[in-house]
Amino acid sequence: VDLGDATAALYQAISAGIPKENVFDFMEIASKAAIGGVTSLETAVDGITTAMNTYGAANLSAKEASDAMFTAVKLGKTTFEELSGALFNVLPMAKQAGVSFDEISAALAVMTSKGTPTAVATTQLRAALTALVAPTKKTASAFAEYGLNVGNLKALMAGGDGGLVKAMQNVLVATNGDETAIRKLLGSTEAM
Repeated sequence: VDLGDATAALYQAISAGIPKENVFDFMEIASKAAIGGVTSLETAVDGITTAMNTYGAANLSAKEASDAMFTAVKLGKTTFEELSGALFNVLPMAKQAGVSFDEISAALAVMTSKGTPTAVATTQLRAALTALVAPTKKTASAFAEYGLNVGNLKALMAGGDGGLVKAMQNVLVATNGDETAIRKLLGSTEAM
């Protein structure tokens, strides 16, 4: 790693809240992510710290964030740079919904593998999560019409182990896959 790049990334890591006593361990992980993800060290630091700061370092380590991002890059059609630049769009809502970073990374891998650009995928995922976590009165009534309890869907999503997928499958089953009904529940084309 170029010394100039390492210095700038080190400053960025400390500015993002990585404790000085752990910063060199963090930089080692970020360097591996940058090399494996074919990106700059600053980009890797940016993405990893965005995830860690959103979920809290006690809940998501640098290695876990790096591994999840690398897996999304490997299995999807996205890059570390695209992820690092777009994660801000979905992670706060995912954290609020109790959806793990692994699940978000997996969802982004699937969505981008089907051709959805990363920035669009994060917007769509945020819209879907918002519809499930903070439905309007109108959409909450629509959920009830289809026999779905928003509180139960929230609990399912926060339960981990594929909870987001299970919640979305419940919506699909309740509507018999009817796109008009799903749009009615989720409240927007983006969320759909």
